[in-house]
Amino acid sequence: MQDKAKKLIIILSIIVPTILLTSLLISNKDNIGSKKNLVEETVLVQGMVCSDCEGRVREAFKGTKVTVLSVDYDSKKAVLRYDKGRFDFEWFNKQLIPFDLLVSPVPKDKLKLIDYKIRHY
Repeated sequence: MQDKAKKLIIILSIIVPTILLTSLLISNKDNIGSKKNLVEETVLVQGMVCSDCEGRVREAFKGTKVTVLSVDYDSKKAVLRYDKGRFDFEWFNKQLIPFDLLVSPVPKDKLKLIDYKIRHY
């Protein structure tokens, strides 16, 4: 009887971890073997009318692979961390449309030409 119990314990100690690891791999199959190009990007949030909208931005990305690092109502900007290979602004806006919000890239500052005199020596 003790031999059967020992065999059962050995078999279970092999099978249970195998099943757990297999289910973990299956649930993460989209992430296995893919290179991640994680970036932190500041975006403009259009449609923020009050400080409660900060929470709406966070809620829109809750449960996704996009991390909201910060949201600022005064500047209408948010900082997002995401895999640039998997997400884009179209996807972001699909998440935000139910909250009447949209995001767009922060425009690059343009250089002004102040003095363009060329001196010849």
